[in-house]
Amino acid sequence: MSENAKNTQERGLAVLDNARENFSVAMKDAQRLDIVNNVCGAFDAAIIVQKLEAILTDEIMDAVFMPLMNKKIGFRTDRDPSRPDKRTGVAPKPYTRDVVRTCIIDAAANGLLPTGNQFNIISSTMYPTKEGYTALLAKLKASPMQLVYTFEFDPETKAVSADPTYVAIPCRVGYKTSREDMKGWFRYVAMVKSNGETSTTDQLRGKAERKCKKAFFEFLTGIDLGDADANEVIDVPYTEVSSTTSAPAGAAPAPERKSAAQRAREIMAKAAAKKEAEAAGQQQAAQQPAAETPQAPAGKQTVDFDKMSDEEIEAFVKGQEGGE
Repeated sequence: MSENAKNTQERGLAVLDNARENFSVAMKDAQRLDIVNNVCGAFDAAIIVQKLEAILTDEIMDAVFMPLMNKKIGFRTDRDPSRPDKRTGVAPKPYTRDVVRTCIIDAAANGLLPTGNQFNIISSTMYPTKEGYTALLAKLKASPMQLVYTFEFDPETKAVSADPTYVAIPCRVGYKTSREDMKGWFRYVAMVKSNGETSTTDQLRGKAERKCKKAFFEFLTGIDLGDADANEVIDVPYTEVSSTTSAPAGAAPAPERKSAAQRAREIMAKAAAKKEAEAAGQQQAAQQPAAETPQAPAGKQTVDFDKMSDEEIEAFVKGQEGGE
């Protein structure tokens, strides 16, 4: 090997070592990132994104991350050249470096690694896998939430899919957190697309576990990371039952994450719906005894929230909730 080639190789190794060190630091920061009930979460995430954009140069992408694409040790995509289209037999073209870089950064900002099949790239977008949601839930264990949970397929709930191309698989999660009003059973019926005889029980159960953990993560955090097959899957909303807390029946144990403005708009939407119903039945209601005629609360006025401060909205919401 010539001296110039040797020097080039050494410089390349030095660049890789430096990038590995910086990437490791950035990923550790991402793993510690708490965006649940954290007002600074957006700023922290933005800093991590900027760091990763600087680290993931074209050279680093080609040397380290592109070889991980379409491998279980790395991350899967819907453009795997080793899996030709069943109808045409044409092998798809792999995703470009820029798409992969963006998806790795999106995954990292949410605490997911580009190894261990923690995310897939579908339609140029990053989506967490079953392994990914398992990792995200593990993060909540070390967070102030102090989540402890167990996942299992629910032997007590029976469900049948109305669509023969889908299989209904009941799941449940037993959990507890640092909050007394956030523990109990989370039950979920996963509607999983079946490919007939080609779908094994393990495959169907794996998809059901992912769906359940995704719904459970959203239930705890209010964060929806999307679903690659959202337009195809007939999904069943989760319901929280048999809570072990002393909360009133039907009360959801999820923490309140709605802003005052959101809550105020909900109140006004309910009031508007009530007035519309009253107007539709006004003629019939007029013939009934006055005591049976529903009346809108006196003094309610249309409020322009865009012209109100946060303090005024908060005061308005408290006043409205007090009268509900």
